[in-house]
Amino acid sequence: MGVATGEAELRDGDYFGTVLNRAARVKAAGHGGQILVADSTAVLLSGIDLMDLGPRRLRDLPIPVGVFQVRAPGLRTDFPPLRALDVGPGNLRPN
Repeated sequence: MGVATGEAELRDGDYFGTVLNRAARVKAAGHGGQILVADSTAVLLSGIDLMDLGPRRLRDLPIPVGVFQVRAPGLRTDFPPLRALDVGPGNLRPN
C-alpha cells in the first residue's frame, strides 16, 4: 500500500493530479504486505510508528520523495530494498 497526501482534481467522475502519481509510485516501490507513506503524509500522522526509509527517486517524479514504512504489531517489518531508482546524483563520481 502506498499513501501520499495532496490535492486531486475531479473531472468526469475521475480524479487526476500529481498526488495520485506520487501515491502510485510510492506503492510500486514497496513489496506485498508493506505499507509505505510519502513524506507529505508522514508529517500529518501522530501516534503511528514510522520507519524513515529516506528520500527515494521514484519513476516519473522529478524530485526524490521521503518514504516511510508503517510499523505496528502484526505487520511484517523485514522487506527487500525498495524498488526505487538510484538515489545518487547520476553518473558522476563523488569528490
